Amino acid sequence: MKSIPVKIFYFSLLLSLITTLSFAAGQKLDSKKILALRKACGKSTNEYVKKQKLCEGEKSSRKNIYNYSVKLNSCFVLRKASCKGNEDDDKFWTEALINLSDENTEVASYIGSGKINDKPSICNVDETVCHSLAEFYKLIRPYMAKCP
Repeated sequence: MKSIPVKIFYFSLLLSLITTLSFAAGQKLDSKKILALRKACGKSTNEYVKKQKLCEGEKSSRKNIYNYSVKLNSCFVLRKASCKGNEDDDKFWTEALINLSDENTEVASYIGSGKINDKPSICNVDETVCHSLAEFYKLIRPYMAKCP
């Protein structure tokens, strides 16, 4: 037979689990709300991109991919740019994952030069250091619905 403190512990644990599940069920968003949040995320992305540049110059190309994460209740933008300096060999590419819902916090960054399979100059996602572009994409998947 279990002691009274053990029974109380299990009862408290069960009650806590039921409360958590009830709260989570009440937080579900309907499809219209999600669509509105995704649209607002796109608008926030456009406003942010106009103000912030990853690299300067005519010889650069840029791409921005945004995602509203229902699970994280946040808007993220993956900014990609290929940048060229004045010299032909002065080329690098950069990617940055920004959380627009958290004061434009940089969640991840990647800077590479040379060939795409070369070790990057900078590669980190949150507190994790990564060693390749493939690893970078794998680590940012929880934030982005579609990753390259």
